[in-house]
Amino acid sequence: MRNLLFLVGIIALIAYFGPGNKSETKTETPQAAAKIEPTPEEAAAKRKRNEIFTRQVLAVRQLKAGMKNPDSFRLESATVMDDGTLCVFYRATNSFNAIVPGYATIRKDRIYTGNEQWSRYCAGKSGEDKSYIRQAL
Repeated sequence: MRNLLFLVGIIALIAYFGPGNKSETKTETPQAAAKIEPTPEEAAAKRKRNEIFTRQVLAVRQLKAGMKNPDSFRLESATVMDDGTLCVFYRATNSFNAIVPGYATIRKDRIYTGNEQWSRYCAGKSGEDKSYIRQAL
């Protein structure tokens, strides 16, 4: 019995003081500390990306709000072209309650619906996928 208690005590000490529980203090070099803090240029670029994303989300929300039935709006894809145009493909119900596809082109804070602008700025072109905008709707 005594040997069993001694063995359990040793195992408990190993578990408590084992390698996973050591709190080591790491000294950072000035270069490592500098990498943690973004440079002013990186911070400005991040702010600009966030600002652009916010404008894109607001534009898609405005498009959704303009639907006959905003609750039926479903964003299928959103792509940003090299010139900054946001091309949106969506589905929503029309006046006859049928779910129909739709296209929107968002350029310079203006929303164009229909095929004319889509054909000019989006059709047959590739860009950066921004379909995750649907998470913010």
